[in-house]
Amino acid sequence: MSITASEAIHSIQPVKRFLPGSKLFDVTGSVAKRQAHKAMLHESFNKLLEDAFEKSNEISFDELKTIYRKVIPDINVITSSLDDLFGNINPVWDKNKKGLKGWSLGFKLKNDKLSNDLNEKMTIEHENEHLFTTLTEHKYLTDYFFNSMTNKKRGTEVQFYSKFLYEDITHITNGLDKETKNKAYEILMEQFFEKYKIKDYNSVDFLKRWRYRLMDEKSAYSHQINSVLGEKYPDKAIKEIEYYADHFDFNGKISVVEKMFLERVAKVRAEQKRLYGKT
Repeated sequence: MSITASEAIHSIQPVKRFLPGSKLFDVTGSVAKRQAHKAMLHESFNKLLEDAFEKSNEISFDELKTIYRKVIPDINVITSSLDDLFGNINPVWDKNKKGLKGWSLGFKLKNDKLSNDLNEKMTIEHENEHLFTTLTEHKYLTDYFFNSMTNKKRGTEVQFYSKFLYEDITHITNGLDKETKNKAYEILMEQFFEKYKIKDYNSVDFLKRWRYRLMDEKSAYSHQINSVLGEKYPDKAIKEIEYYADHFDFNGKISVVEKMFLERVAKVRAEQKRLYGKT
C-alpha cells in the first residue's frame, strides 16, 4: 500500500526532552485549534507592541522582554542583539544539555532598540512565527531541535541550510525551468549525503527535518509579509511574495525533499524485508 509523504513522516517518533519554560504543555487538539492558538499569540503580541509604539517610536530590549513575558508567561525567552544577522532563534539547553529550557531570540536593532520601522517589524514577525510555531506545533520542535542535539553532523548541516536550503539560490537556478531546478536540488542533497557518508536509513531523518524546517521558513516569510505589509501596502506585499517565490523557491525544495523521503523510506523498508522478512 502506498503512503503519502505526510503519513510517512509522521510515522517516525521523535525524542522528547522538554523542561518547564520550553513549551506550552497545555496546547493540544486539532491542527485548526493549534493554528488558532498561534494566531492568538501573534495578535496578543502585536497589540502590546502597537501600544508600546503609541508611547514612543522606539522600545528597548527590556520593554520587548516584558511583552514576551505578558504573552507567554510560562516560556523562558531571552532576547539579544545581533551584529551580522537580521534575526534568529536558538534553543536554550540546561547545563548538561539534556533538556530544553527556553528560547533565545536575536535581533539586529539600531542602538539596541526596536524602532517602528517596517523592516525591523518584519524581522520580529518572522522570528515570532518560528517561536510560536514551535510552541504550538510540537512536531517542529521535536523533529528539529532534539534530533540536532545529538547529530554529529549538525555544524555541516547548518552550513547546508545557510548556503542552500534557506538561501537565495538564483545563482544556481537562474534561467532553469522547474524540472531542471528540481533536479539540481536533488543533486545537491545527494552530494550532501555522499560527502558526509550518510546512510539511507539516517538520511530519512535528515529529509524529514529539512521538510519541517523548509515549511517553517516558508511560513515565517509569508507571515512577515502579510502581517506587516498586508492591507496597508498590497503592491509591496505582492512584490515581496514574488521575490521569495522566485529566489528561495521553498515549494520546489519541499517537493524534492518529499520525493526523496518517500524513495528512501521505500528503499529502507525493502532492505529490512530482505534481511529480516518484515518492514
